[in-house]
Amino acid sequence: MNLHLTKPQIHKGQQVAVVLTLALLSYGFIQQNQFKVVDSRTNPQIIITGDQAEGEYRKSFALKGNVRYENKQSKIVVAAEEITGIFRIEKVDGKEKDTPDNLKMLGVKSLEQEAEQAGVVSKLTVITNQVWSSIVDGSTSKITMPNGVKASRKSSLGEWNVTGRAAEIVTLRFPQKDQNSVTEMVLAGPVDMSGFQLVDKVANGDKSQTARVKQTFSAKADKFSYSDKGSVREIRMSGNLSYSFAEDDADASEMTGARTLILVLTEKNEVKSFKLSSDGPEKIKSVRRQSGKGS
Repeated sequence: MNLHLTKPQIHKGQQVAVVLTLALLSYGFIQQNQFKVVDSRTNPQIIITGDQAEGEYRKSFALKGNVRYENKQSKIVVAAEEITGIFRIEKVDGKEKDTPDNLKMLGVKSLEQEAEQAGVVSKLTVITNQVWSSIVDGSTSKITMPNGVKASRKSSLGEWNVTGRAAEIVTLRFPQKDQNSVTEMVLAGPVDMSGFQLVDKVANGDKSQTARVKQTFSAKADKFSYSDKGSVREIRMSGNLSYSFAEDDADASEMTGARTLILVLTEKNEVKSFKLSSDGPEKIKSVRRQSGKGS
């Protein structure tokens, strides 16, 4: 059974009949007469809307115009011009469930994901123009961005920004409370990263007193990866690496000669420590770079 749908021009009685019919076909109307893919009775966590829809019952679908993809459980929202995909039929507790899979999103305007860890809410925002998404297994999905990526994660404690040539992101399909659904993010280079964080440090050698300081960092490399495995969180950068770090208005330390940089993160995604390593004959060099303040 094939479907080809556009915004309806019908009176209220006809619209109710159409809604009931489309609900049986995993399509339906929502507010503003847009179309919704995936019957909310079988999979209420995923909602895809658009101005025009076409497809084949329980096989494939395509939406165009003002497309919005929302995964409520993973807290991922994508805005795009067009999305196509297939229905993956899964059995949950002995019942069949329709899940969108092999998604291709074109004209992407934004991709956003929220996470709350250790009481700190952060938002990951990705800017790109094309996104592919597929289910890897029962617990994870993979998002591929082949044509240039700008990503940022922001919270009340700071932010980091990174750009790269392409990206792959692994997400949990069913994250638990206080769990980040983005578990891995890999960017191909050249990669450019910068950021800052606000941390409380002991003031004047007195452990009972703390002062909030601003730490800034920047790095360039051939590859960037972010990993959140629950107890271990880190950022890795490698290949043609340079790294600089500064605290408040002090001069920055600029380091070269390393092959790999590892930023170890806390549960709040703060940079707790860093590691630099060199596998070749070149030595790691640290140079103080003046902050540019007036004399």
